[in-house]
Amino acid sequence: MATFKTTLTVLREQANRIPSSVFFKVPQYDGERQSWKDVSYATCLADVERSAQAWTRRLQGTVTEARAVVGVWLKGVSYDDYIHTLGLIRAGYIPQLISLRMTDPSVVYELLEKAKAVALIHDASFTSMLHNSPVPTFPGGTLPSEPLEGQASLSPVCEASDPDHLVMILHTSGSTSGIPKLVPITARWVDSLLNKMKHSRDYAFTPDPEILIAIGSYMHMGSHMCIWASLVLGGTMVLPTTIPYSSHELSRIIKECGLNRLMVFPPLLSSMFREADKDPDFLALLQGLASIGYGGMALEPMDLNWARERGMQPVNFFGSTEMGYAMAGRQSANDSYLEAFPGSTFEFQPLDDGSGSDSKLLELVIPPESPDCPHQSLRGPDGKFHSGDLFTEIPPGRYLSQGRADGWIKMETSLRCDTSAIEANVIDTCGKDLVHAVAVVGDRRPSPMLVVEPHEQTVPNGVNGNTPHTYEEQLKKDILERIMPFHQRRYQHERIQDHRFIMVVPKGSLPRTATKGNIRRKEVEKTLKDQIDVVYNKA
Repeated sequence: MATFKTTLTVLREQANRIPSSVFFKVPQYDGERQSWKDVSYATCLADVERSAQAWTRRLQGTVTEARAVVGVWLKGVSYDDYIHTLGLIRAGYIPQLISLRMTDPSVVYELLEKAKAVALIHDASFTSMLHNSPVPTFPGGTLPSEPLEGQASLSPVCEASDPDHLVMILHTSGSTSGIPKLVPITARWVDSLLNKMKHSRDYAFTPDPEILIAIGSYMHMGSHMCIWASLVLGGTMVLPTTIPYSSHELSRIIKECGLNRLMVFPPLLSSMFREADKDPDFLALLQGLASIGYGGMALEPMDLNWARERGMQPVNFFGSTEMGYAMAGRQSANDSYLEAFPGSTFEFQPLDDGSGSDSKLLELVIPPESPDCPHQSLRGPDGKFHSGDLFTEIPPGRYLSQGRADGWIKMETSLRCDTSAIEANVIDTCGKDLVHAVAVVGDRRPSPMLVVEPHEQTVPNGVNGNTPHTYEEQLKKDILERIMPFHQRRYQHERIQDHRFIMVVPKGSLPRTATKGNIRRKEVEKTLKDQIDVVYNKA
């Protein structure tokens, strides 16, 4: 019978194989001096056991059913937060990880209900918001420093025998209709991803041991993938004091913690390159790294070329919350092509885009027989997972990313934003009298922005004594007032909360396709770039 590795079984193996090797470097303060404390693999395993014991006791009497779902709404940047998550899994629960960017408790409650969660563990700072929680709540707090008296009975750590065994639940990084989709994570999926981590050295130069820096919050899959890579390779994960971290802190971590690999989201990497362009010492530190990886979205071509001209070969690790790591570039090739990881069975299905181009667009589709096919609730009617990610294949088996086939854009944080849902809400609330057409822009920006054509044929010279400028300002405020209930329920990175992020253009002026008359979002971004830049620079 086939069995499936989990993070717990791999952690136990590593704790037995390399017990004193450093798994985490954790920020600590000694008076005014901040440094990093080493946490070994053996210590981490012991901390997970203590956490499991503690949560078993705290949840007894409240959670009576085996394999119950427990919501986890933590900041996800501290060592304790990560151990809480593993401790819950070790105790036999299924953690449902809820993003800190989801700030409306009513949406959190809906997510808990959808997952049938029976309790919520939360950051202590959220306590005042949770007085109406439909399930019992427990502040996360710090880990117990000593083993608890009277050990609770825990099941042995062993590989899963059921491929559909639920390990944890995450959520899509963007929301549709105001609420993200659940992304259940199964044992087969985790086992597949852990196997892929063994091959990461084939794509990026990896020292032994590798020393990485955390990419983000554990409430999102990207951070888990980086930690799992360190775990599988017996490496070290350095936790910064803040995320995103500064170039100054990155310099310290390289010097004091021996960081030799960097994995980062492109917007932060671009800002690091800009700093390095002004600071030769910082540039030398980046050039001294064995490899620089990025994921979540494409790196700007200008930044990619800048790095290559200075001897760095950034490697693209392509994936998503649903797919995990799916493809990667090769550092040795020093180009932008992506290849599928060994063990995956992907299909690249031609997309009829009507362009007549020789370079056919291909959508990445994962069939159910592939071990990394996402949970069945995320698959299409044909049983396959349709990613919506588009590619062209030039050399056989090597692919260039060509964006997405749907209305999603990637924000500055590399999280997704469903532009179609925002546009539909504007038309629904404002289409009868205020807005004729709308496009959501903001690719790689901190938040989205509306570009609207007014319902009026032209902006009048005076409405109720107003000038055209004051008319536009009032129009933007009226639109914002109507759409606010929708945006209050969305992730922070998906919200429009200020009328300055609504731009009014003449009716009929937005670029459209010749045949169907659909608004061309990318062309809107390109045509109005200067005006859009002004809005974000003033915000």
